[in-house]
Amino acid sequence: LVFSCCFLAGHYIVVMMDFTLTSWLTMMVLAGTIRLVMMHTSIPFEPCDSEKPAELKWIATNDALQFITKWLDKMILVYLLSPKEYSIYFNGTNEIPFTGVLIAAYGAAFSVHTARSGSSSQQTQLFRKSAGAFSAILFPLFGLCLFFPQEIVTTLFGEQYVSSANLFSLMALIIPLRIAAYTPMLQQQGKGKTIIAGAMLDLMMAIALMLILYPLASVYGIAIAVVVATYCQVIYYIHHILRVYRVPITELNDYRDWE
Repeated sequence: LVFSCCFLAGHYIVVMMDFTLTSWLTMMVLAGTIRLVMMHTSIPFEPCDSEKPAELKWIATNDALQFITKWLDKMILVYLLSPKEYSIYFNGTNEIPFTGVLIAAYGAAFSVHTARSGSSSQQTQLFRKSAGAFSAILFPLFGLCLFFPQEIVTTLFGEQYVSSANLFSLMALIIPLRIAAYTPMLQQQGKGKTIIAGAMLDLMMAIALMLILYPLASVYGIAIAVVVATYCQVIYYIHHILRVYRVPITELNDYRDWE
């Protein structure tokens, strides 16, 4: 509640102080940082009784880091890109409306059902079945975004954003990774630090690759950096899931489930 009030107040202050994109993005990153600090000061590290507040702290930290990551790269890019390039990048990396809500709802539902699963084998089976079911939604969406980016961008955002179509199709390469919720599997095994390490890996690798690839490929290099960093993060999570649950990769995701 405190964070929500501060978040709303921050938007009001930015608007009243002659709104600029730089000030708004700075406010978003600052809000995420405040949220991260509040998480650490409100949840104790040491577990007590039957609860696990230490794990809750790592989960809350990951949530705050994801929020910061979402806006930090855009704030950095304000200083790297020209207004035209930034407009192309910002519009090209927008998600299809309701896709983010759908994925978030799926992740929340999966977390609840995973927590109710008694054994590790039940959790891996749930992971596999849910990934197979969700792929029936995201894989067709991935195909549409990859092969018909101009039509989608024009329909959703208008003809003035058609220059962002190629960037939109490039960012669509992340969609297949969304068929599964990886962090709840690690969360159930008490691997909160591993989740945070994955979030930091994604953030640092994305920023480093942006600085390297931007001089070579302009805004497309930035998009490639985000895609590569996301794939590395997912590979990192899958590696630890396989190690913790001691199962082969086919126990988590079998291509035959997609048929």
